[in-house]
Amino acid sequence: MKLLALVSLVQSEVYEGSSGTISLDGYENNQATTWQINSDCESLQLETTKFNTEQQYDVLELIEEGNLLFNTSGDGNWVQKTNTGTLTLNFVSDESSQSPSDGPAQSEASISGIDGFEIDWQCAESDESESNESESNESESNESESNESESNESDVIQVTWPGQGTGIGEQCGVKTSVPANAVNATCTFNTNLSPSFVSIPGTFSLNGNQFTGFEGVTPNDVLEVLIFWEQGIDPNTGLLDNSTTTCGDESDFTITCSDNGAANTEANLIGNYMMDPRNPSYQVPVANADASFVIDLNGHGSITNATCAGAASASNVGSSYTCDFSDNNGQLSYFGFNGEISLGLTNYVGPDLD
Repeated sequence: MKLLALVSLVQSEVYEGSSGTISLDGYENNQATTWQINSDCESLQLETTKFNTEQQYDVLELIEEGNLLFNTSGDGNWVQKTNTGTLTLNFVSDESSQSPSDGPAQSEASISGIDGFEIDWQCAESDESESNESESNESESNESESNESESNESDVIQVTWPGQGTGIGEQCGVKTSVPANAVNATCTFNTNLSPSFVSIPGTFSLNGNQFTGFEGVTPNDVLEVLIFWEQGIDPNTGLLDNSTTTCGDESDFTITCSDNGAANTEANLIGNYMMDPRNPSYQVPVANADASFVIDLNGHGSITNATCAGAASASNVGSSYTCDFSDNNGQLSYFGFNGEISLGLTNYVGPDLD
């Protein structure tokens, strides 16, 4: 079965009773799978024992009574509770999979670590049970808080690499996690070097180097940052310039956030959608989406499979594409398209590149 040339494999399952396990043991490109839970419970608790999907491209959504309750992608376990005993889970994978060091795009099943998920669901405990459990764990919670700074430090991981060339994905770079909370805030990305590509998953652009985040979408407290740096040939040596004046690490950029006290309500905020400069297949998250959504794809080359919410085809005039998202009741809407790999495309730029 094929859905507008975008989804090639569609599956669905229905669960009943008071508990069960939803498993996705590996998956294919262009796969769409739906699980429907019609339980005997007043409310549900879902907890993963495994969760590995391609960050932001291969997304699981939890829909409760027609509204988006939660969506996620990437690597990491989570727990989610519902208000009712009925829930729909939708999973969609994109056209290809690739990470900053993987080389050419590959199928999802062939990428190490991207092997799907396993979710245990059951009736949620009553508020009284949760209260008793909370009291019994009070001392443990206090101990956890006293070790918070040590725990946060251990969560921060940095990887840097030298450049192998001046082409797309060949340049030197850094991937690290940065303590920052973008939820309901305005954040600014600054650097003293020249980035050619910047990705901060889960964030939504306000301008060239500013962004915001939303509860349930953007990671709390720590943001993952991927940067490729502009590189050239050292005129003195004739070799690729891998010096510290060209290739930076976490000390060469900052993210500062100012709390706004409430979520940004600006219409059609476009989320970080370019996860790797070598992957031209995109699912663009849109916050506060409405009927006036428009995106300029100039620079992405020849555009194919441009869709609104994975179904209706997008309208365009030249490189300007529009969608009517007025019927969407979820927290996010999605605009999908395939483009071409092009040097210079990035989610954010340093202030010197504006």
